Amino acid sequence: MRETTEARIIASIEAATTAASRLKEAIVAEKIYVATGVANSSIPYEHLTKAFQVHEAILILCRAGYGSEALALSRTMIEMFITIRWITNQNQVERSEGFAFFVAKRKEYMAKTFLKYQPGSLVGADAVKFVENTYKQYAAKYSSWVFWSNKPNNLKQLAEEKEVLIPGLTAPNDDALMTYELFYSHASDYVHATAMALDEVFPATGEPYTAEGKRRPGHVYEAIIYSTQWLVHIMIRVNTFRQLGLDDAIHDAYECTDGQNDGPFH
Repeated sequence: MRETTEARIIASIEAATTAASRLKEAIVAEKIYVATGVANSSIPYEHLTKAFQVHEAILILCRAGYGSEALALSRTMIEMFITIRWITNQNQVERSEGFAFFVAKRKEYMAKTFLKYQPGSLVGADAVKFVENTYKQYAAKYSSWVFWSNKPNNLKQLAEEKEVLIPGLTAPNDDALMTYELFYSHASDYVHATAMALDEVFPATGEPYTAEGKRRPGHVYEAIIYSTQWLVHIMIRVNTFRQLGLDDAIHDAYECTDGQNDGPFH
């Protein structure tokens, strides 16, 4: 494994930035008018837009040397990929609407929880009343406020579904289970600040406490690689499901990183 030098990190960030820019340029050039009132039209593009934004935020953290923090944020992209993969895999209308209408369940939860901790609050009571009048028929569709799909009812089960939309994939790429069990789990350490994640901020023995930790270039490098990989996967998913015909553009955007001799994609 090559050493993660500052020059390699800079080259990797520039390669990832160029790839993202080319992906965005390619889809914007299509002048797509999203049917915003149709969930299976809007949901894929919402995921793609958020993926571009999160990827940019991760690269900002990477430029500042915050690798473990960037890894934590990369889990958002992994979750979006697993989610949009499942939504677009089959039964797309039903699944898209299930995802979209879950906002009603979350609003119901927030209103009722606010009232729980502010008993007698007129604001809380009005919020609950408004939510029930407006969203009750949608909120009632969900068995839990924690996850938007009743069955499967967690992210791992979404990841386990075999590939339908894109034919010809073989194990382990015919589902997203490896993505969940390996990459998502790894990023989760940094989201939840487990003992593994806190290892880099372990206080120095025999020295005064400084409230500073070691920044690991390897974490920066991982965050660059993974976040760009998930951005590309999300773009592929939207392109395939919406039949945009951007295969060559996606390939070219990804391959542009080959010009970086010390880049991350080799």
